[in-house]
Amino acid sequence: MRGGAGGGRTRWPSWLPWFLCMSAWWASGMGVWAEMEWRWSHPQPHGNNLSDMVYRDGLHVHVTDHGGIYASTNRLVWQRRESGTLKDLRAAVFSQGRFVTTGEEGTALWSDDLTRFEPGTLSPTTADWLEGLAASDGLVVAVGDNGAVYRSSDGKGWERVAAGFTTEWLRGVAHGAGLFVMVGENGWVASSPDGAAWTRRNSGVTVNLNRVAFGDGRFLVVGDNGVIMTSANGTLWTREADTVSSNALNTAVLSPGERLVAGDASMSLRRPPFVWQDQLSDTISPSPAPAWEYAASIWDGTRYVIGGRTGVLVESFRTNAPPFQDATFWFRLDDTPRNWLWDIAWVEGTYLAVGDRSTILSSATGVEWSLESVPEVAAEQVLYGVGGSPDFGLAVGEDGLILRSPAGWTNIVTSHEVVVGTRTNIVWMTNHVSLMGLIWEVVEPRPTTNTLQGVAWDGTRHVLVGRGGTVLTGTNTTKWTVTQTSGREYLSSVVSFGSGWVASGAEGALYTSPDATVWTRRDSGTTAWVYRLHGVGTGLMAVGAGGLILTSADGVKWVSQTSGTSSFLTGVRSIGDAVYVCGGQGTVLRSTNQVDWTVVPSLTGKALNGLADRASQLVVVGAEGVILRAIAEQGAKSVNIQGYRYFREPAPPVEVLTFQGVPEQRFRWEGGAILGVWELEANLELDANGTAVVGREADRPIRFHRAATP
Repeated sequence: MRGGAGGGRTRWPSWLPWFLCMSAWWASGMGVWAEMEWRWSHPQPHGNNLSDMVYRDGLHVHVTDHGGIYASTNRLVWQRRESGTLKDLRAAVFSQGRFVTTGEEGTALWSDDLTRFEPGTLSPTTADWLEGLAASDGLVVAVGDNGAVYRSSDGKGWERVAAGFTTEWLRGVAHGAGLFVMVGENGWVASSPDGAAWTRRNSGVTVNLNRVAFGDGRFLVVGDNGVIMTSANGTLWTREADTVSSNALNTAVLSPGERLVAGDASMSLRRPPFVWQDQLSDTISPSPAPAWEYAASIWDGTRYVIGGRTGVLVESFRTNAPPFQDATFWFRLDDTPRNWLWDIAWVEGTYLAVGDRSTILSSATGVEWSLESVPEVAAEQVLYGVGGSPDFGLAVGEDGLILRSPAGWTNIVTSHEVVVGTRTNIVWMTNHVSLMGLIWEVVEPRPTTNTLQGVAWDGTRHVLVGRGGTVLTGTNTTKWTVTQTSGREYLSSVVSFGSGWVASGAEGALYTSPDATVWTRRDSGTTAWVYRLHGVGTGLMAVGAGGLILTSADGVKWVSQTSGTSSFLTGVRSIGDAVYVCGGQGTVLRSTNQVDWTVVPSLTGKALNGLADRASQLVVVGAEGVILRAIAEQGAKSVNIQGYRYFREPAPPVEVLTFQGVPEQRFRWEGGAILGVWELEANLELDANGTAVVGREADRPIRFHRAATP
């Protein structure tokens, strides 16, 4: 079952004055756009690609693409720290208690508290990526592209050293046994006692070397083609027997008496009796690690923790209980699927997202998502489109697959504890929760074997479109009439517009129809794929391949707009006066006039395949289970005072207010003894269910309150 609620209802005391229940607004600044704050909804703990991991004093930290720095004290709940950059971070290290990270185009950051991050100063500056970090007492060394080597005494100021020593792209560096050792492309290995003067060493291999680690009295190097090398002194290197995989190895870690390496769909452990064993094999481990692309690993003194693409984290576990005393168990730290998601829609109080392997995810708030079950006959097929009506949700996909889910509502009572001073007050709320998306059934027999993608509803009938110009119409979800457009192109989108319909698809296809049966081809002015349609104001907008954006007032004549990107654009939604578009490489664009477009930075570089909105909340879905959410227009929707309680006894009196609105919307709680004269009580943010319950000591029984949005 989903957690949370789509909306709330609270029973107010009959004596509650009307002026305490008024929705408030902030006249100045309403709808003014500020940079959107994206947050991860799915997968958990996030969907960024891990690059490196470090551990210190009970705190696990990893760094990722798009400026991600995540910290955890229990490896289950990870908090993203505001790094101040969206550039990829590639390496991390603790140096004398200071956290240091480097990455894309010479990015270097440091922090003493993992809360505030400051940029380091590089001399000279560089556009090279700094891929590896290592620290000794009082010295930090960073290595990267084009032979870049920098060192620093404090992680703040950096100087370039060893200029001209090599032009190889360096991928890793480690410190141990009084030496720094760096590795890179084409079998490059070099060592240095001070990080400044380096001596090249003979590795005996010519493949790219991707990572070097030190521990248990030796260096361990891994590279492409399953190469593993060790050295006790950083000078003489021995190539070990290859692992059971010939895939690229990207990370290595040593623990007392053991060595672990991992990479592309590979993970191997060497422990007594000192042979490499495949940790992905269920004949080796009772609970094998998943086949994934791993890039970072640590030994924290108790367990191995390994991470990789799209935020996947696994950890080891051992027991002395027979017969498993010699086995290593591996557990993923989350169970969220990372299947590609192709579409999303807000249907009757619920977000529905669909994708590969018949994945259906649902959420009442856009924050927390549940994986829903589908009939076995529909398993493993791709779902490309989703939509529906107040009565049914619809998901469509391969081979004419149509799934339907009946709508319904139920009430859930929740309690909120409000602590004011030494008193704890309980406020009960009854939430009206949608049941859409919980139960799915296959429509049989399938009216077509053509793949379906577009889903639309005009208040009377459903229309589905797909491959070969296929069009299905129906006033319910079990009986469908099948027709086709004249061009037989693949149709990926359909919308109700005015008194008719508009459909779009491959090869520049744009069609209009008064009845969803007879279709007329319109001139789109392009042969590019017109992937998605959406009503914007009184007109239409279409987006598609190569950064395509088209606008139309009537669905017949279309005007091309300059998007400023060549990314494949896949989704479009309008919120207030703004239009948002998403697409490949994590692209999000915004416009207030449908002509001039601004890039909205997101948290991922993965393809974004669909958009949906609820009030001022925007949700995007994409590759590998990515779901991001943001308040698109802070202040575009008001926050309501949904309930008020005044507790006279025991003294001192306490008043408790319940605010509701769009999940995670920020607002100001203001109060005053005189109507119109306001004082700030607190800056607040609604929770994942769009609720905030707060209280204060009341110095008088009558006081005015309002919620002001920025």
